[in-house]
Amino acid sequence: MNQFGMGFFQDYQKAMEWYLKAADQGLPTAQYNIGHMYQNGQGVPKEYQKAMEWYLKAADHSHAPTEHKIGVLYQNGHGVPQDYQVALVWFLKAAQEGHADAQRSIRFLYQRGNGIPEDIQKAMMWFSMAAGAKGHLCVQTKDG
Repeated sequence: MNQFGMGFFQDYQKAMEWYLKAADQGLPTAQYNIGHMYQNGQGVPKEYQKAMEWYLKAADHSHAPTEHKIGVLYQNGHGVPQDYQVALVWFLKAAQEGHADAQRSIRFLYQRGNGIPEDIQKAMMWFSMAAGAKGHLCVQTKDG
């Protein structure tokens, strides 16, 4: 885990080397990690378009964390035009796979009326789903 420095010194170049080898094998987690590194400028220049390219490769495998990240890029207008409707489409893909952060993102879109009509009942429904997601009971404390 060279990217995180777990058991090794943190080495983004080495992490990228291994992720690229795994991505060439079609592994969506590696493709996601490469996108994450480009999105955050970890060992490579921060390039949202490159991040999106790698995220789209991983999303071809229905990789929920990637689908959520793509939604976040559209929500914030990073590397793509800001588009809440497109963000919602990607959040829904991830949410349907049980991704709690995507469910929370949908909740906020409904709560704030970003790109969709404000709907507090739907916001609370998505909050409840996120709070009950397997392994994500901490969502309740994240949101207060």
